[in-house]
Amino acid sequence: MTAAGEVFASDVRIVLSTAPDAEAALRLGRTLVGEGLAACVNVVPGVRSIYRWREAIEEAEEVLAFDPTGGAASYLQWIADVVRS
Repeated sequence: MTAAGEVFASDVRIVLSTAPDAEAALRLGRTLVGEGLAACVNVVPGVRSIYRWREAIEEAEEVLAFDPTGGAASYLQWIADVVRS
């Protein structure tokens, strides 16, 4: 964000995170929005993660949470207005 308060798409970040279950994802989302650290959090259920852990391939059901962004100036300004800097 510029000193004049103008917001650019490059100022906005998309953060992807998994949680062990929907309740944890909701708790995280509520905290991030409540503390002004995120403008919006989406909880997307039904993620099956496949990953390497300790030399083995593992699979787990998880919940994917992320904050979407867009390039529209009014949308970027809304994010800047609700997220503390």
